[in-house]
Amino acid sequence: MRSANPSQSLASDLPLTQFERGSVAVIGAGIIGLTTALNLQQQGFRVTLIDAEGVAAGASFGNAGHIATEQVFPLASSGLLRQLPKLLRQGTLALRWSALWSERRFFWLFLTSMRPNRWLQSHRVLRQLCAQAMPAWQRLLQHYQLSDLLKTHGNLLVFEGPDAEKHAAEQQQSYAAAGVACRVLSQQQTAAMCPGLSSIVRCSLYFEQTGHCISPGLLCQRLAQAFSDAGGTIQLDRVTALLSADGVAVTLSSGAAARYRHVVVCTGAASNQLLSPLGIKLPLTAERGYHLHVRLSEQPQLAVASFDRKMILTPMVDGLRICGLVEFAGVGAQPDWRHLQGLQTHAKALWPALAQQTGQCSTQWSGERPTIADSLPVVGDSGVAGIWLNLGHQHLGLTFAAYSAELLLGAMLGNSAVNLMPALSCQRFK
Repeated sequence: MRSANPSQSLASDLPLTQFERGSVAVIGAGIIGLTTALNLQQQGFRVTLIDAEGVAAGASFGNAGHIATEQVFPLASSGLLRQLPKLLRQGTLALRWSALWSERRFFWLFLTSMRPNRWLQSHRVLRQLCAQAMPAWQRLLQHYQLSDLLKTHGNLLVFEGPDAEKHAAEQQQSYAAAGVACRVLSQQQTAAMCPGLSSIVRCSLYFEQTGHCISPGLLCQRLAQAFSDAGGTIQLDRVTALLSADGVAVTLSSGAAARYRHVVVCTGAASNQLLSPLGIKLPLTAERGYHLHVRLSEQPQLAVASFDRKMILTPMVDGLRICGLVEFAGVGAQPDWRHLQGLQTHAKALWPALAQQTGQCSTQWSGERPTIADSLPVVGDSGVAGIWLNLGHQHLGLTFAAYSAELLLGAMLGNSAVNLMPALSCQRFK
């Protein structure tokens, strides 16, 4: 085990509460932190969940709600390079050139992850994660009687243009080869399954084994309530430093400090701020996303993604969520709200009722999704005694949250899926 540098500026002279055997601090109260805390709590750990901004203040609130078990292909791919000019021109991908330098380690490893052997390795791991994601969610939600928040009747990927049928057939073959169940629907079949779609949609792929959450924010709030009801503590404070010595000392921005037997870092895109002083530097950046949320009387009954427009419409309990755009701007960059105009234009073309609706946009949002260069999360032992990691799930954070929490718990108990954990370890970047 690597030891943290005791010379780091941690207020170790502050009086520290004596840690109890089995005490755990989970840092970050997004969906990853919540599922982690609940799994640990179920096994008898005494868990404190720490987040300065409260429950689901970031991407866990604003995500598309799609349980995307079909997304088994790494983002880092040679196909992305070929499409790059089109995606930038279309406005579905944005890149702030200053980020190329400030995040240069990430982008270098992102490029090297496109090599066929590395892409294939990531693809195989994603397949395993996706295969277990929905069952893990069903186990967790059934345990807490929250299954009403998850719809499991699949989603559509729609195609436009004269080559729509060709593209759909090619995509279906690729998914089938990867073990993802889907079938091609004609224009008429697509319209029957999803009345209200624009006639510009020529055909679609129907994924039968995916689903969506009817409100990511509500899901997080109910999970947090279940955690509190079972005796868990939620502490509104910012962790400023960690020190591995006789347990793990946690220093907070309020000046308070405490020791825990274990600490789990689930702090998303900003995780390197905590980890770098410990000698852990991950190739991690922010994959910024945007959404519009509109109250509509007529909305689809299942999530609808667009192959051509690289966006998704998800029906939720309080309206239609319109999500799209991948922006690499660097961690902590301010959002560029001009992107929402293009997102709105694409959404209206796909769902004409949006152009006719008289209501106002109830929410506009932007948030940072934590992305690791090889398209895989980091889950498991940090290499620093007592400190564990569960982060970097990119745009699949909601999808993988329940299963990655199970994997982490298994690692902490010493009985995890041995064949999978090395591929998710932070040691893979050594």
